[in-house]
Amino acid sequence: MMSGREPPPRKHFLYVGPAVAYVAAVFVGGSLPARVLRVPPVPGVDKVMHLVAFAGMFVVIFRALDHELYRLKPAHNVGIGVALTCALGGLLEIHQLGIPGRSAELLDFVADAIGALVAAWLLWRLLPRSSRRASSEG
Repeated sequence: MMSGREPPPRKHFLYVGPAVAYVAAVFVGGSLPARVLRVPPVPGVDKVMHLVAFAGMFVVIFRALDHELYRLKPAHNVGIGVALTCALGGLLEIHQLGIPGRSAELLDFVADAIGALVAAWLLWRLLPRSSRRASSEG
């Protein structure tokens, strides 16, 4: 399970800070009344916005995880990042149940998960083959 990578410089704020800020921004945006967001009345645009937002969230979360959990193989951090991003998507939908004018939608959560999975797949394709192969063996 150990990757053998060298410990990174301990610049937590540069890696974890953007992930915390991004997640906070998504939750703040998801807490605003729908009338404030002014989503264009184009069918499906809301789902595309969810997909893109959570693809971006996966990227910053993976970056933070790969820095903080450098002892794990990058491929393991991809899986942890997908799980964490999907969990945050579910929490956002549950959070919206208590906000007047907002609603929780299963399809929003599905779009969040697809965004995380698409970003993870793209990242997986960019990982060096040695990282992917070692992860499936260990």
